Parts: sequence; C-alpha cells; structure tokens
Amino acid sequence: MDYQVSHNIRELYEKITALQGVSQALAFAGELVQEAGRIALRHFRQPLDVANKLADGRFDPVTVADREVESFLVERIRARFPDHGIVGEEHGVHEGRSPYSWIIDPIDGTRAFISGVPAWGILLGLRENERCIAGVVHQPYLEETFCGSAGQGWLLRRGERRSKGPGAIPPPRALQADEGAEEAADHERAVIGGQTCAERRQLPTDAQQAGPQSGQQTQRAQQQEGRARAQSKMREEVR
Repeated sequence: MDYQVSHNIRELYEKITALQGVSQALAFAGELVQEAGRIALRHFRQPLDVANKLADGRFDPVTVADREVESFLVERIRARFPDHGIVGEEHGVHEGRSPYSWIIDPIDGTRAFISGVPAWGILLGLRENERCIAGVVHQPYLEETFCGSAGQGWLLRRGERRSKGPGAIPPPRALQADEGAEEAADHERAVIGGQTCAERRQLPTDAQQAGPQSGQQTQRAQQQEGRARAQSKMREEVR
C-alpha cells in the first residue's frame, strides 16, 4: 500500500475516533449538568449568604450554590476522566496528565441567581490543549440544555430534543422517556420558590387567553348596557 494512502487512512481513523470521543464526552456532560442543575435549584429563590470575592470595592458574588455545584462537577469528572485537567471558577485548577481539560462555571449569572431572576445557567466546556472543542449550557429553571461541538449538537427543551449535525449525540439519560423516568419525575417535582415545574408551565386562564380583544368587547357591552339603562330611566320619567 502506498505510504501516503496508508497515512491518510490512519489520519481519517484518528479523526473519527476523536469525534466519537467528543460525542461521548458531550453525552456525559449533558447528563452531568442535569444533575448539577438539581443542586442549584435547591438554593434558587431561597435565603442565601452572599460573599464578595473581591476586596477592591467591586462586587463579584459567590454563594454556597456556586461551591456545591462546582464540587459536584469536579468529583464526577475526576471519577469518569481521571487523567483530564479541570479549571473551576471557585476551586481553581486541577492538573491532568492528558491534553484534555474541563472548564467549569458553576453558576453563570450569580447576580441574577441571588436576585431570583432565572437568567443564569451552568457552563461546562471541554478543551484540547488550548483549543475549545465542545461545550454545554444548562439553564435548570428554564429546563433548557444546549450542547455542541464542531458540526454537531443538540438542544433539549423540557424533554424535547432537537439535534443538528452528523454526530449522533444521545440526550441525557435522565430525561429519556424509556430510561430514567424516575429521575425525570424528580426533576419535574423540583420545588422552586413554592412552585413545581409543572405549575410554572400551567396554561393561562380563559381571560388571559382571550387577550385585549376580549377586554374591549366586554367594555363595549358594558357601555351599551349603561346606555340602555339610561334610556329606560328617561322613558319612565317622561311617563
């Protein structure tokens, strides 16, 4: 076999293997952030002690939620990929022996988190040497997960999965219909600020569905009724 052909075949095999490895890492990350999200939700819209990481007058808040989520992510990543490095916002750097490292932002949007605003999420990225190759964004309160790398990815929104690209990245097992039904139910029952996920998604009332047009019709009907009463009173006075 020609050397160049052999070299090309080997190079293609390495690329396919690398792509499969990234896909597996993404699937793992997708499951991991779902679990981490449950930890964060336990603290959201609850009384929290907020510390300031800066001493120069600026404000960079951190809470127990940030620390617990990052500790959980670090523990699970080191158990699954012991050779990988980890760079965490709260607990610093854990050196690895492989070219791969994970970048963690346990609560991106801590100010929103402590204010009770649902504009926050958990960020988890995968880097090869100095090049970012994959990433996951999970918004627990909104029940949305975005996951992707070069040419592939998926969006999971309230159990519905949309995928793009040639890479077949499976959704987190915790939210698959045929697997992890109990985990999905636990997620559904997660209490946030006194409401369950299902209650937050309840349908609007009939009045809300009718909208402004219905309100205008009601107002016109009231006006017509008022005019009718006035005319009837005038007729009685004439008599």
